[in-house]
Amino acid sequence: MSPLELQTRNIGWYKVYPHGVEVEPGIAKLTTYASKKATDMGAIYVNKEGHRIVDESDVYAKLRNAVLKQTNKIAFLLMDKRTWQEFYHLLTLHDFTEEEIQQYFANDGPKSPIFVHGSLKDVTQKARIDAEQLQEALNNYESYAVQGKDEDFDRDPQFLHSYEGNEFYVVEQRDRFATTLGGFVTEADLKLRTKDGKEISNIWGAGEVIGGANGHDSMPSMMNTWSISSGYVAANNALLQLK
Repeated sequence: MSPLELQTRNIGWYKVYPHGVEVEPGIAKLTTYASKKATDMGAIYVNKEGHRIVDESDVYAKLRNAVLKQTNKIAFLLMDKRTWQEFYHLLTLHDFTEEEIQQYFANDGPKSPIFVHGSLKDVTQKARIDAEQLQEALNNYESYAVQGKDEDFDRDPQFLHSYEGNEFYVVEQRDRFATTLGGFVTEADLKLRTKDGKEISNIWGAGEVIGGANGHDSMPSMMNTWSISSGYVAANNALLQLK
């Protein structure tokens, strides 16, 4: 598309999501499916200081913003073995291999990506999390799960579940760059424009390639509707022009 010198807007606005593990410097893989399952089962997010940082079952934008406020912009998902097994299953279904996960554990922390397991003392030492504060955060969370009321973040009671056993798993969680929020400039007919504002007669845009569809932040579920409706309009206009 570059030879056409198309007009764009908001290219410098970035779409940032949570649920990343840094597999290479500056490169993250997503763990969204696995992380969502883990928090549904009661897992909590903590920082290096050992404090819970967010309502783990809230919208992703709040989790993303919470992670950005933490030391080194990193949080940790604390799971019991029961939750880890479900987490692992979903990782291997979505872009992770058993071999690479084994290698992450072999690193034994603190090298990124941090995947560690063992007793609570073990995982805090390996991931360099404050052990005393994490124990306090976990004790508080356990009491909230029993009483059905999260006094720190008012998490939905259906996601408050006690930890089982004394074996814990910790996985790093970083925010990750997804793509630009910007794209090509169009008018209502969805025809693309050149940098000097001229309409291109036979090229239409649809979905997220159109700049400004998102605004300052992404709207993941809304983009499905936008893609379908803008695709319909673009295709209809193309058919009308052929007639």
